[in-house]
Amino acid sequence: MKNKRLLILACLTLVIIVAASISTNKRAPQTVIEKISLAPELKSQINNVAQIIIESADGAVHIAKDDNEWVVMQADNYPALFNKVKKLVLDTADLYVLSEKTSNPALFNELGVEEITEENSNSTLLTLLDSSGTSLTSIIVGNSRNQDSVYVRTAGSNNTYLVSGQPEVSTKSTDWIEKTLFNIADERVMGVTIEHPSGEVLMLNRPQGEENFTLTTVPEGRKSRSEYFTNQPGTFLSSVAILDAKSREVFSFPELPVKTIISTYDGLVATVNSAKVDGQDHASLEFSVDESLYTSTQDMDDSAIVIGEEEPATLDIRQEVQDLNNKVRGWVFVIPQAKHLILSKTTSELTDVIEEESAQ
Repeated sequence: MKNKRLLILACLTLVIIVAASISTNKRAPQTVIEKISLAPELKSQINNVAQIIIESADGAVHIAKDDNEWVVMQADNYPALFNKVKKLVLDTADLYVLSEKTSNPALFNELGVEEITEENSNSTLLTLLDSSGTSLTSIIVGNSRNQDSVYVRTAGSNNTYLVSGQPEVSTKSTDWIEKTLFNIADERVMGVTIEHPSGEVLMLNRPQGEENFTLTTVPEGRKSRSEYFTNQPGTFLSSVAILDAKSREVFSFPELPVKTIISTYDGLVATVNSAKVDGQDHASLEFSVDESLYTSTQDMDDSAIVIGEEEPATLDIRQEVQDLNNKVRGWVFVIPQAKHLILSKTTSELTDVIEEESAQ
């Protein structure tokens, strides 16, 4: 009986000691794990970043600041996507070390941080430099661990880490340019003229208020096909996206490209030269104003405005033309094949032969 009481007392004492220990730990200050930046020197020099070089076994892209504008050098200095460039710089500065990894070069390929020159390399070398060419940081980006972390190695060393964050490091120049060029509503288009190098000319017209275009250059013995076909040339200016851009100074069109002239009811005129060169569909654009059709908010009759109602938003075509030319002047664009086919429609594509009725 006495032994039983001693055992109970010992158990109670142990419970009290454990409870006291837990209570003390809960009241004790918690240790804060300090985050270690992968590139602490970059954080203080973010505004000095003037060049970004991304290299891999598949290629390289060089993005640089030119007169306060970011450009892609592989695209003949075509403007780069500023927000995407900014995000890459900030994401790189915000890489924090989660854990140190192997320093054995024989194991680098398991993390994807081997040299980009090695056979079957999947790594990517990211280098940020200032305007003088001084490197601010240079890291080899390897395999992703999950959606929020990636393996990296400090370039020129054997130090590898798992870091938080995943900077986007595409080496395709076209991933760094704006692919949406402009969007002019189909409803604004009044007429289309297509001039082929062979001398063939097609003219399509759509009177104000009509839904469909009419081919006005129908050869004798032929008839227009359905509206589905004749309406296609009038859709070129809507949602124009590009695949690549090349400087007009270094690009050579064939001597006689296809020339397409597209006009709108409000006086906007687009002149497009297009041709297939080296297997790609190319187009250059120039915009102008047909003064005989020009309308703007400055020319509106005050009597057309009803008091208490919102004023109609009428485009200033001259300003629109200036803005469009600022985007396209000096450039030749690689465009989707579907868009190029619209520009180069032929009479045979838009008409059918009139079949003679058989004699009764």
